[in-house]
Amino acid sequence: MENNLTDLIEIFNQSLTETLINDEYLAEKIIEHIQKDITDEEKLQFENVLNNQWDTELFTLSDIKSFKTLKDNNLIHKISDYYYFISPTLFNAYNKLELNSKYEDLPLLGFYEKIEIERAMKIENKRDLFNDTTLIEAMEIYEVEDLKVICRNYGIRGFSNKNKQELISLINKHFFADDRIINEILVDSISAQMLKELVIAERNSIVDVGGFRRGSLPFIMIDYAYHTPSIIYIPADVKHFIKDKI
Repeated sequence: MENNLTDLIEIFNQSLTETLINDEYLAEKIIEHIQKDITDEEKLQFENVLNNQWDTELFTLSDIKSFKTLKDNNLIHKISDYYYFISPTLFNAYNKLELNSKYEDLPLLGFYEKIEIERAMKIENKRDLFNDTTLIEAMEIYEVEDLKVICRNYGIRGFSNKNKQELISLINKHFFADDRIINEILVDSISAQMLKELVIAERNSIVDVGGFRRGSLPFIMIDYAYHTPSIIYIPADVKHFIKDKI
């Protein structure tokens, strides 16, 4: 294997969710590459994690600030709004190479744990992609008839003979023209609450465990995935437009 750090990290990150791949060898190669860059603060934190046998799926934002080298090399993975994951194999490799196995190794991920980590990482990666989505881009999920229903529901005229792109442009124009449509939406308490949650969220999305359905509010989008929670997201320009109106 070519010992290029970028290649090693890419393969290693893929291996985190491959249940049949043992990533301990890769972890040792990565630690060998970055060992010289690890700061004294990081060294203390590595030892702290090993000594106290931390759960490596429950790092907070405050915790990971101490792992600058790992962060700079894309070895820390967001798995929820509040928690980050660092593979235990990296700590075990550091324990072996830097500390001569001074501490007991951290337990490795089991089969089902890898599946859960994979699911969480995919969700969070998708949520990052949705951060810059505009209303025009988001409305591509709708069929022509869906877009015409939106026009009817919100009193948008002149839509009957338009194609999909023209309908999207028409809805986009009317939505941002004034406060009429958003005021109609806010009359409904459930819609208002959902919009409020999305506006105050750190990103433009929340993970839904069920209950909200596509079409309930056409300016909030839902990304469905098999056997994973849905991601409810608000287009970035919609969020910016309504943030002072909620």
